[in-house]
Amino acid sequence: MRAIVGNGPLGGRDRERIAAADHIIRFNLTPNRLQGERTDELFLSCSSKQIGEYLSNGIFRDDPAFRDATRLVMTYHPDIIRYYMPQPNLLSRLIGRRNDWSALCEKIAAERGKETETLPAELYRAACEILGIDIEREAFFPSSGFLAVLRELQDAPQTSRLEIFGFGFKGWKRHRWEAEKAHISRLAADGALVLHPVNPS
Repeated sequence: MRAIVGNGPLGGRDRERIAAADHIIRFNLTPNRLQGERTDELFLSCSSKQIGEYLSNGIFRDDPAFRDATRLVMTYHPDIIRYYMPQPNLLSRLIGRRNDWSALCEKIAAERGKETETLPAELYRAACEILGIDIEREAFFPSSGFLAVLRELQDAPQTSRLEIFGFGFKGWKRHRWEAEKAHISRLAADGALVLHPVNPS
């Protein structure tokens, strides 16, 4: 079983099932991860200001999930960041801010002997089509979790069951949460994956 773990609340039974998974994917700062819980792949939104600051300040280097992961996956392809995501203004650029931290992430990964992967731009465009996002006109973006689900269904062996935990379908206003929830719920109804309800207990 392969587990994708969102950043929503998890119950004790969820944690037991996640711990038994063959492969565990988490995201960014992993706020609900407890000490000692495994992370095999960590997806990083390298267009995020917060993630960029954590990378540049060295905070991620000591983060257990970042340290334990054998592979870092950059959610947004540099071409997608360059053409479709908000760009910092001139003043922000002059003081060193940027909206693409992919190169720094790859550098840190190489220093730590980790593998890296960048999700293809085609996967992003396919996600936008599924969610009804007009990529040229709308400032909405598929979430890292949604892209991870599409990638796993595309790449994972058919014999490896995909289970999803901690997906509350809420957060940043620029994600189409209801559309993401509807599509993943359809996939669950069709038997393509198992969607566990968010459980705070």
